[in-house]
Amino acid sequence: MSLTQYVYFAISSAGTTADEITQLLGVEPDEVTVRGSLTTPPHTIPFCHCWKVFCREPGLPVDEQIDQVIGCEVSTFQRVRRQ
Repeated sequence: MSLTQYVYFAISSAGTTADEITQLLGVEPDEVTVRGSLTTPPHTIPFCHCWKVFCREPGLPVDEQIDQVIGCEVSTFQRVRRQ
């Protein structure tokens, strides 16, 4: 049986854009989504912005994938938390 796994860290917000999240963290995301942006008026503001970093390296154990995703980012997240 073949098993594919990946690890990701995501931040989603209805009020903060993915660009603003990038500026706050100082880290470029691997993926950005804006949900609800294609709905028809009167809902003109996107429902949810999502900022995501991930690791999809095949063959890595989960703990190493986690370390690649958040291991080196912990100091950045701690700095943002203090603001």
